[in-house]
Amino acid sequence: MTANALRHAMRLGATLSIAAWVLSAQAQQAALVGPSVAKVGTPVEYSMKGMRANSSHSFALVRPGAGEAQYAAVADATGKLSHRFTPMTRGMHEVRVLNSKGQVVGSTRVMAH
Repeated sequence: MTANALRHAMRLGATLSIAAWVLSAQAQQAALVGPSVAKVGTPVEYSMKGMRANSSHSFALVRPGAGEAQYAAVADATGKLSHRFTPMTRGMHEVRVLNSKGQVVGSTRVMAH
């Protein structure tokens, strides 16, 4: 392998490593975090990091037998989004984060008992 080809291979390897690191960091930041089990009548909080600072989103809460309710939310200056809700019925609830285009960017479930 020539010196020029070796330099090119090293640059390509470094570029691929950086790209993999960025994608990994984005995937980790995009997780919706909150409890998976909750007591009926007790508030729970969900948050998501890695959003664009001051960007508009919605939290969609799907309650058993009650349909979906959406709540507006704005990411703070650090890109963190959070919302609290109180499960009032027993069963599986789904929590989703929607971007300004209505696309789901994060979701999780919580079992209320």
